[in-house]
Amino acid sequence: MLLQNYEIDANDLVHLYFSKNRYIRICLDEFSGKILTRNKVNGTIQHTGILLGRHYQTGQRFVIHNHPLPGFAHITTVEDYAQGQQIRVKKVNCLNPQMDVIKIGLNAVLTRKKYRLLADNCQTLVNSACNNRNYSEDVIKWGGIALTCFLFARKFRKAS
Repeated sequence: MLLQNYEIDANDLVHLYFSKNRYIRICLDEFSGKILTRNKVNGTIQHTGILLGRHYQTGQRFVIHNHPLPGFAHITTVEDYAQGQQIRVKKVNCLNPQMDVIKIGLNAVLTRKKYRLLADNCQTLVNSACNNRNYSEDVIKWGGIALTCFLFARKFRKAS
């Protein structure tokens, strides 16, 4: 389902209009806009998302996240997001208010922000929505480890 449009009304209801005339109404609550995380790649990488809210009738929770499948930012159920892993609320103080975090996330879905491992991944989406900064903690961490290994290998190669 591709998001075509959305509206947020004064009653904290998000109206999501998808392709093929699909429509979902989401209730925002005190957890909406919170950052979620779960383990990925045996716990070495954290997959992050933005908690959107609950389905108006069923109570099912929805998450905004960027993922290689389908290859762009999208909205999915918490169960789908979890992929069998434990989900945690990430303790982070966002610079942006809750409603702005949600709108930035929804706009990424609306524009189908493409997933790119090093530049536009799940963490960059969350960090952009939360703090207006486009970065990924894991890319920085693993990039630093790779650079250190490269420099050590280069140094030892010169020494021999």
